[in-house]
Amino acid sequence: MSQVRTDHRGTWCSAAMLVALAVLALPGTQLAGAHQPQGPPISTDGAKVQAEFEAGLRLGARAASVRARLAVAPMVVIVSDPRTYLAVLEQWSIERRFPVLIDDGTMGARDDIARFVRAFEPERVVLHPPAGIVDRPLPDAAERVIRSAWNGDDDTTTREAWNTVGLTPMGIVVASDDDPAWTAAIALAAGRGQPIAWVGAIGTSLNGSLREASIDQLRTAATRAADAHELAWQGLGDDVDAVTLCLTLPSGTGGGPLALTDVLPRHESGDRWAFAGLIAGSEAEAAYDAMCALFLRAERAWMFDGYPASFAAPYQLGGVESVFDQLKIDAQVFPSSSADRWRALTRRGVDAGLIHVNTRGQSTWFDLEPGRLTSDELPMLRRPAAVHFIHSFSARSMGDRRTLGRRWLDAGAFSYTGSVHEPLLSAFVPAEVLVRRLGGGMPIGAAMRIDGAGAWKINLFGDPLWMLVGPHPGRAEVDARLDGVPSADAVFADALRGQDFARAARLLVMLGRDDDVTQLVTAIDVDENTVVSPELAVEAFGAAVRTGRGELAASLFERMPPDSQREPGVAAMLWTALADEFRPGGDATMLALMSAHVPDADLPMNAKRLEPHLRRALGGAAVRAMYERLIEQTESEGLRARLRRAAGINEP
Repeated sequence: MSQVRTDHRGTWCSAAMLVALAVLALPGTQLAGAHQPQGPPISTDGAKVQAEFEAGLRLGARAASVRARLAVAPMVVIVSDPRTYLAVLEQWSIERRFPVLIDDGTMGARDDIARFVRAFEPERVVLHPPAGIVDRPLPDAAERVIRSAWNGDDDTTTREAWNTVGLTPMGIVVASDDDPAWTAAIALAAGRGQPIAWVGAIGTSLNGSLREASIDQLRTAATRAADAHELAWQGLGDDVDAVTLCLTLPSGTGGGPLALTDVLPRHESGDRWAFAGLIAGSEAEAAYDAMCALFLRAERAWMFDGYPASFAAPYQLGGVESVFDQLKIDAQVFPSSSADRWRALTRRGVDAGLIHVNTRGQSTWFDLEPGRLTSDELPMLRRPAAVHFIHSFSARSMGDRRTLGRRWLDAGAFSYTGSVHEPLLSAFVPAEVLVRRLGGGMPIGAAMRIDGAGAWKINLFGDPLWMLVGPHPGRAEVDARLDGVPSADAVFADALRGQDFARAARLLVMLGRDDDVTQLVTAIDVDENTVVSPELAVEAFGAAVRTGRGELAASLFERMPPDSQREPGVAAMLWTALADEFRPGGDATMLALMSAHVPDADLPMNAKRLEPHLRRALGGAAVRAMYERLIEQTESEGLRARLRRAAGINEP
């Protein structure tokens, strides 16, 4: 039987360790408008700070040693429902694992699967048929999955299975069988060898603030699970140094507000005993987050500095390229850059697994040097990404799809670091320090933490044990039990023969074949015997945007059902596809289409951006009609007032 030894007192050595950075004393540069309510006590004791840094490296060494002993099959399994997902996960073992993703029929699930496939580059993608009903309670079914993943059987307990292979769990996962994020909880527990602490439903929204009693409930559930497995958790560097909350609940807390993932794993003294992260969302979204964390590493990075060249020297990007060179990671680095450059660089999306941005602003907009953008102008992500976003309020209301943090998640970020309120700049780890820490073997949950002023306001959304570097797992052959499962290519061919073009296009998108999607749609459009249906338009629209086919994207958008046109982020994608219309000579028809579908992150700001081009092409009447339509459709009186001011309309 394979042995997995994870003695956390040992050290994982690699070339990457050479770029590990000692803890830096960062300046307390304050962001504009900063207000600092009292947070929990933060240690300024150098020995404690150093101990926390070293604990992060040890935690990474433990996570790396587990990964090194596992084998991964070069395939992706796509299922259509959560119960089939659970049944397929039972096929995991130490000798064979593979990603499992859920296609629930939504545009978001389709695009997430496409991102994952581009990054993972599997040799085979299969579509597993429904597996029927799981005839046991979810916690019991979860234990069976976890035991199987560590080569246990029904005659052993999970802890016995771990003991047999020499595994000491490094973290606790907290979940509820009433919350859809259980899909991430089971995958991360099975994938990394962690107990699950099951709790009752605590929240249903990522907005608002979590009460102290609920935080205590979560903390107690995690520590009791550790005690039940005889795991030490009271301090950093012992058995349990990670907590992953797989729950939909407010990510802010009272008294600040503060960040849940920073507050929860602390003692009353303020001393940290673990690093924490939060995963929330639908069954498909949570499964995606977990599979990205377990199976992907970033091979490319994209770093953008929106600060003036003279601002906050430690946060500039000057030294980060040499670090990426040492790590052999392709990186694009853009120092002191403008909004215009951002738009030019992101028009067809960003193809990187690690993204960092320096900026400032509020929850739905951000300033660059110079220029201001709304969350509608965040880039499409062509592959899953861990995003580190230095900015105030970006993670304030993650249930609001207009906010920056939520837009990053919706765009495909599986890990997001952002602030719930206005911190000091020193609450954030500078980009170069972050990359050195990640490159030295720290997991993201430790790498993004520094106990400077305001640090209690920084949240991590995602698995705190995701790592940028580390040993590659072994290669496993495809499980024979999946030999009869149809491949996505075969299902695509059947759909094409049956002229189910919407199904065919959806499969092509999930396989990362955007160019083939646009060719398919173009061929159908010129064939007098076929038509581009509304369903096909929905499936093909994103591919047209990503391939820079602006006119095709506009045509597909107009054929989409109204409900699909109103899906979060779709109008923003239309504007991205038609970015050329913001230049002199913009097409009047396209500008009229854009004016009828103004992205909603900040209606006045977006309308003001379109106004001069619309006026030049169609005259003042078209501009007035746009503002009147937006005012009529808006329920918020405050937003109506802003729209009236933008339009120069007197208050009624």
